[in-house]
Amino acid sequence: MISPEREGCVRRFGHTGCAARLYAQLLCASMGAANTLAAEGALERMEAELAEQYDQAVIDFRGITPEQVETAAVRYYAPILCPEKSPQIRQLFDPS
Repeated sequence: MISPEREGCVRRFGHTGCAARLYAQLLCASMGAANTLAAEGALERMEAELAEQYDQAVIDFRGITPEQVETAAVRYYAPILCPEKSPQIRQLFDPS
């Protein structure tokens, strides 16, 4: 069953925005679980979950780069979806 959010995601945010929003949701959910991520298979499960969400949202990735999705997720959607975790997420992607 497809959630209403994923069903209308592309229509509301466009293909790149929808992909970035779903990615940001996953980042927000995983930030408090650093020890959990180290568990065997956790990253693979997260990747599979994200791929399934992308499929359900019917995102067309033609012409979209991974960098575009990552940048939008980290800079725009994470601060909206989880403002308290956003600084940690930014640090992960730009540790300098």
